[in-house]
Amino acid sequence: MNRVFLLLLLLPVSLLKAQPESPYKIKQLKWGLDYQVYMQLTNDSSFQIPIENLLHSQPVNSVSGKPEFTYYPVNFDSSFISDIKEKYANTDFTIDLPLVEKDPITLFASLNKSIGGGWIHFINCTLYALETRELDLKSPLLKRPVSRWKPKPKTESYNRTHHWKYYFPVKQKEAQREYYIRKKENKLDDLTSVPKEFIDLFLQTNQHQYKKMLRKKQVHQLAKIDLIKIMLGSNYISTPQISFIKSKVLKAVTKYNVRQMPTVLIFDEYQAAVSLTMNESGYRLDHIVFKDEGDLSAEEIRQRQEIIGKIIDRINEENKKSFQKDLKEYYFQPTKPTNTN
Repeated sequence: MNRVFLLLLLLPVSLLKAQPESPYKIKQLKWGLDYQVYMQLTNDSSFQIPIENLLHSQPVNSVSGKPEFTYYPVNFDSSFISDIKEKYANTDFTIDLPLVEKDPITLFASLNKSIGGGWIHFINCTLYALETRELDLKSPLLKRPVSRWKPKPKTESYNRTHHWKYYFPVKQKEAQREYYIRKKENKLDDLTSVPKEFIDLFLQTNQHQYKKMLRKKQVHQLAKIDLIKIMLGSNYISTPQISFIKSKVLKAVTKYNVRQMPTVLIFDEYQAAVSLTMNESGYRLDHIVFKDEGDLSAEEIRQRQEIIGKIIDRINEENKKSFQKDLKEYYFQPTKPTNTN
């Protein structure tokens, strides 16, 4: 299978709607003899990227190979952000966005209606809101009211959540317990498309380590863990919590200012460095450079570019199918989620 290396570069950069072309666009990518990638930006700053330090991912192994869901935590394309900013230009995010009667009654469906796209857009936007701390699972509005009420007979959801202080399992022990219960019941469908790295980090982090991450402000690691907690608690929330989270995610996204370089993937089989962003439809291929480009004919370069383009198209297509097939029933429930106070 193709071995793909994924690089996320964080750069402070400003994006204005009137300036769709950021001065931090990639001007040049080239391979070095030392198996490093050299990147030059349109503002003439340069970066030397050691490939051994890059994160790994395994998307579709070939255009004709077996497809699978693939997720890359890429940055947002300017057109995607501009559309959302325009849609919510006059929105006051200091109050929760109300859900009207015809609005979807689940978290994913509600956000999907607001931001568009598919599952990868939901993950990326929610993850970004968590990274910026715009969305905090310990917000007072996500705290469960103190109550002695008990359903008669006691429901499964009550037994599993009544010890939770918040509507989501914010403590590592209770979140991991919920994970293993759902795993035993074979009800982890919504987590199958979350990167394994996120799951492993969530399961391997205890409460003491989580608090240490908080003290060190390791927001990217914390966001990965909290994203899992949102997934685990999403079936136990109702309209007020959905409205609150929707407001926080949209607020974070509308304040987005492209602080990240496009994600760079290294396709070993084709000796290619590929920059990637996410637009309204999915992943968009922005730039390709080949390590042995000087030894390739124009036709060979064109063929490789076409193959890689088809792989990205296949990933987008398969991600869409995965959402429609595996997640639709889970997130588009016919009845309102149970609010267990």
